[in-house]
Amino acid sequence: MARLFSCGFELQSVTANVEFTTTAGSPTIDTTTKRSGAAALRCNASAAEVYFGKEFSASNVDGPLYVRTYIYIATAPSALTTLINIGGSTSDNGGRIRLATDRTLELWDLAAKVGSSSSVIPLNEWHLVEIYYKHVGAETGELTGKLDGTSFASSTTLTLTSVDYLTIGVRTSTTADVYFDDIALNDSTGTSQNSWAGSGKIIHLAPNAAGDANLWQKSGGGVGDANNYQDVDEAIPDDATTYLRSTTLNDEDFYNCIASGIGASDTVSLVQVGSRFSSSGSVAPTFKVECKKTSGGTIAQGTGVAVTTAGWKTNAYDSPFAYQLTLYNDPDGNSWTQATLDTMQIGMKLTTDATPLDWISTLWALVEYIPVSPSSAPTGENWPILTGNKFQGWRY
Repeated sequence: MARLFSCGFELQSVTANVEFTTTAGSPTIDTTTKRSGAAALRCNASAAEVYFGKEFSASNVDGPLYVRTYIYIATAPSALTTLINIGGSTSDNGGRIRLATDRTLELWDLAAKVGSSSSVIPLNEWHLVEIYYKHVGAETGELTGKLDGTSFASSTTLTLTSVDYLTIGVRTSTTADVYFDDIALNDSTGTSQNSWAGSGKIIHLAPNAAGDANLWQKSGGGVGDANNYQDVDEAIPDDATTYLRSTTLNDEDFYNCIASGIGASDTVSLVQVGSRFSSSGSVAPTFKVECKKTSGGTIAQGTGVAVTTAGWKTNAYDSPFAYQLTLYNDPDGNSWTQATLDTMQIGMKLTTDATPLDWISTLWALVEYIPVSPSSAPTGENWPILTGNKFQGWRY
């Protein structure tokens, strides 16, 4: 895989292992100041650290790694603070991008600043920040920092280490107010998203109507029907409140999704099908998430998820809880378009029969896209698409 982590905070939760691994200092979800979709993350620190952490690999790796986040500075920090850290879960080290009190960015290795500072970032605007990280060996590590696509510092002779953890936020104790959105982490494998992520907006498309199948059972035990989508369509996972279940081999559900709201000429970078799931016992069946671009179309399946203990998890049974189905092209190998997104169906299939039950609480399609031109709407303002009074998606 090339895309290791995608996050637009669209599940609107700061609970551990819903969208990321850990938090420190109580970051909050904000649905007013966001760059795309429905939400962003706010790190409003008062003489404290406020950030989230994401384990992106089950073991240490050397890279290359490419991290993207958009930042919105409401209040500049009162002291030099780390915004992005690629390293370990317990230390502020590895490769870092830090924000100075004058709102310039600095690139740091394990011990010292690298190169020059960036230009000054204006307050109350969204700006793209990226870092490239590669550990080769002693004194041969590589780092590059970018602001709005332009490199401001770089070196290929640094002291770095193998890494497995990404933290984003106000990582150094200070007073600051910074928002984050549209985060991506790529490695160099594969043929897509194997370098700088660059520009991108992240949205989630939730089920909103029955698709080609509805065989999973209701949470109360009823037979599945055309309203199955209503048990997995919430934007914020409700876990055991509404869910579908199955113990029958090859049970399958598919759902149509809300309209994407993107432009006809916008470029779709990827689609990832996500799930929130649990089990009713210690030995569970295996399920796979699925996607097709239209009714009756070719089905793409994700990696099987075998749930062996109870407890709600996102995307995978084990950390780093990566998406199990990532599609850089549609299931027929063609580029995604607005039209195919708007006829797309997502679903799940029970692929190993066993007892007890597999439970699916929430299903969604994460879409990353690049607008054909910058939005003329005011910063942070998105417009809802409504049919009657029914929410269908967001227009940017």
